[in-house]
Amino acid sequence: MAKVLVIDDDAGLRQMVKLMLEREGHQALLAENGESGIELALKEIPDVAIIDLMMPGLSGYDVTRQLRANPRTARMPIMILTARSQPMDKQMAASAGANTFMSKPVSSRQLSTHLAELMSGTVAAAASAPGSRLSVPVDPEPVPSPTATSTGTIRRLPIGAEAANNTPVRVPSSSAVTADKARPMIAVLSLRNGSGGTTLAINLTFMLRRIFERVCLVDLSMTGGQVGVYLHLPMRTSWANLLPLGEQLDIRSVGGVITAHPQQGIGVIGAPASPATQSLSPEAMSSLLTLLSGGFQQIVIDMNGLNAASGVALTSARAVIVVISDDMTSAHSGNTLAQTLQSLNVDMRRVRVVVNHSRPEPGVPAAAIAKSIGVPVAAELPYDVNQMQALRRGVPTVVLAPESAFAQAMYQLSRSL
Repeated sequence: MAKVLVIDDDAGLRQMVKLMLEREGHQALLAENGESGIELALKEIPDVAIIDLMMPGLSGYDVTRQLRANPRTARMPIMILTARSQPMDKQMAASAGANTFMSKPVSSRQLSTHLAELMSGTVAAAASAPGSRLSVPVDPEPVPSPTATSTGTIRRLPIGAEAANNTPVRVPSSSAVTADKARPMIAVLSLRNGSGGTTLAINLTFMLRRIFERVCLVDLSMTGGQVGVYLHLPMRTSWANLLPLGEQLDIRSVGGVITAHPQQGIGVIGAPASPATQSLSPEAMSSLLTLLSGGFQQIVIDMNGLNAASGVALTSARAVIVVISDDMTSAHSGNTLAQTLQSLNVDMRRVRVVVNHSRPEPGVPAAAIAKSIGVPVAAELPYDVNQMQALRRGVPTVVLAPESAFAQAMYQLSRSL
């Protein structure tokens, strides 16, 4: 007989799984959300856990990561049981630390077979060390379908943020500050306003949040920040609040300009609402990125122009996404792209050119844009009718319409970074 923890916000599903388990002679421990599930797991130390993915509060990914991080439950076999069944869901579950993955609805025989295999070791039943990433059946070349929710509230905000809206985030100190060449940053550069760079940066940030626990979005715009407008997030501070400090940035000052997104657990550094007359110095930018890298697992930087400070971000990023709209003006504006980036010492192997189709009418073909700028196009973002609704609701398209062609293109792009 095994002691099985079931964490699911669906009361009917919990009772159904409980009956299935008891028929097989197992003991069922039931929890209605992630927080109570973790508490019960640490109290009872079950033999195996069955966890739903989409729950209010902590998601199944978050619960799995926390159980793997605690030495008392790090080796406990974990099964994900969810209505979501796309390859990306399976990959993210495996990345979080799950042993196996089952899609709802499930029969008693299927559940019994998977449990037996899990506990016998057939499906990598126990982690060999805390935090190990275990095997999950995943298609080798999956058709992407991002996972996200538009209604779930994530209570645990990033890096010590309080639950209240717009509470400044406290960036933790790090004993091993990440070196420039290894900074976990993705820079999104728009060659001209209206190219869709901010839309891409926001959607990429929210997609990364489904995989990583601590993600930060930085709006480096000099012409008036749009990230807060897109997300319906009042920004009481911006990077401009750091200007009086010069190069003397510290954890407290940086934490004071980070706004916590109230639902998705993302830290945001906004740009000033009015066009800025002064940018951060290269030294201050380097200090800012170093401090952020010590506290966040992924950082997305949205920039709509080039200056000395943004040059520091471009050379520090592990990937640079250049967004070009499919109109003739944008295509011609990139004809010196390679020379410009190389003059800033940007490694062109890290550069990904993305053509954004922002209108329903056909624009300049991506092949013509690639020929004009002399750099291959890595991805195309299709026009999506959900974009305007997403803006009105203050949520990214990958959250509002995770099955859309736009969201799938974003997923493929994220895999190439």
